[in-house]
Amino acid sequence: MFNTGKFSPLDKAKSRFVTNKRFRFYAVLLMKMDVRYATPAEEMFCGTAGTDGRKMIFNRSFFDPLTQGQQVGLIAHEVEHVARKHHLRRGEKDPSLWNEAGDHVINLDLLSDSVELPEDGLWDDRFKEMSTEAVYKVLSDEQPAEPDEPEQPADTDFPVPSEEEGEGQGEGESGEGESGQGQGQGEGEGE
Repeated sequence: MFNTGKFSPLDKAKSRFVTNKRFRFYAVLLMKMDVRYATPAEEMFCGTAGTDGRKMIFNRSFFDPLTQGQQVGLIAHEVEHVARKHHLRRGEKDPSLWNEAGDHVINLDLLSDSVELPEDGLWDDRFKEMSTEAVYKVLSDEQPAEPDEPEQPADTDFPVPSEEEGEGQGEGESGEGESGQGQGQGEGEGE
């Protein structure tokens, strides 16, 4: 006899996802991945869900209380990250900001297809029809300036040196060093 009581909400949502005609293409991607709940250690870094292109993890305390439609929508969202190769396209971009940009783009597309998503997802209408790279640029431009960076005075045409510039320069006291050694600038490890 088949006992459905042994299947987790994630198992049931995966079944609903792969049997939904709307997600046929994505079902193939999902079936090739390690899809599971996050371990306690992973939950520290995964408050909702995430993927690295090979595995997909879900925070049980976030996932289980969602409606069935939201659970399927969240799986669709994570599969979209893989289908759009967000894990490969990020490059040197800020990982958190890149993920946020991808979330906006994916969620707007899923919502336009009437896919139910968790209520606290990111989907700003100003990003409709934009690429993840374009959304990232907007979000990056909106970030506050780094507080350590000195501001350029309005009355100068040259850059203001940071506190780090100039380290290691200057003259030493006489008598330092062995014969034949000089002082200079540079990076690297000494002997």
